[in-house]
Amino acid sequence: MFNKEIVFRGDILQTVFAKSSPYIIAEIGSNHNQDIGLAKELIHISTECGADAVKFQSLNLSQQYAQEAQDGNLKNLFKQIELDEAWYPILADEARKAGVAFCSAPTYPGALPLLEEVNIPFYKLGSPQIKTFPSLIKQVAALQKPVVLSIGYCNYAEIERAVDICNLVDNKQIILLHCVSEYPTQYEKVNLHTMNTLRTMFDCLVGISDHTPGYEIPCAAVALGAVLIEKHITLDRNMSGPDHHFALEPEEFKQMINAVKNVHVALGSSRKMVTTHESNFARSLVVRWFAKSNIAIGDIIGEENVMWLRSAEGISDDNYYLLGKIRATNTNQKGMPIKWGDVEQFE
Repeated sequence: MFNKEIVFRGDILQTVFAKSSPYIIAEIGSNHNQDIGLAKELIHISTECGADAVKFQSLNLSQQYAQEAQDGNLKNLFKQIELDEAWYPILADEARKAGVAFCSAPTYPGALPLLEEVNIPFYKLGSPQIKTFPSLIKQVAALQKPVVLSIGYCNYAEIERAVDICNLVDNKQIILLHCVSEYPTQYEKVNLHTMNTLRTMFDCLVGISDHTPGYEIPCAAVALGAVLIEKHITLDRNMSGPDHHFALEPEEFKQMINAVKNVHVALGSSRKMVTTHESNFARSLVVRWFAKSNIAIGDIIGEENVMWLRSAEGISDDNYYLLGKIRATNTNQKGMPIKWGDVEQFE
């Protein structure tokens, strides 16, 4: 159980499985601010920070909302966040040059052929789509690429439906991302142990799409078995736009990746091991028996006439069970180490 393997295919081959280094997605999202130059810059910054993939959002007002629902506020929002569909090949090529995987999360079926044309290596679906758009889940899963499902808005039944849809089209390459769809997310609402529930209930790999202000939560998620971390990145949190204020700036994003990888390495094995350094240094810490007072031949050696000191000489206290069961065969002056040649066992 939980030894599934998922291959993110494309120009970049990345294998993600339960014991691999976590896969890091830099969520650029709408933080390009409608500027392709800024989008390219964020791709390169994400790569320099150590991200495995950059992700945008495929948004299209006319393909997502009925005409009567398109009020002024919604139109103004989409003017800030829409990704120009003509950018897909440009950004995908920029990502290839930078050495990072390119992805954009589809929110409408028309995005799929555009994303297939640039051969994205995996699909990410946001929690609104998981909760409300099972037909899109089916179309994405049918493409037979790994699917990353964010489940922020979803209850267990909706998560189960999404997993079942993927399985029905024989796509078992699923990662469930624990997510709280509040921006930013307060720490007391994160509820990280949900990842363990998701892993057990759905027999899937798990990760987290994190919206907390810092990067403690990604580190803790890795300690709980997350194989994928998604986190927003921005050039500057003070920039205008809906997603900048809770994103990490470049230096913070780099620190997060280093911290996440350090936590992953530190998890190591469940087997207790003594390091070579510990073993070597421990030799200087061995506690041994010394004569607390003068000991004559025939005296019983027990707790009343020994003292315990760290030393390279003398009988080690590993033999504590012999105290009171041995006697002196030689005299031992006060303060001298008691050696095996000075004692014999009488019981």
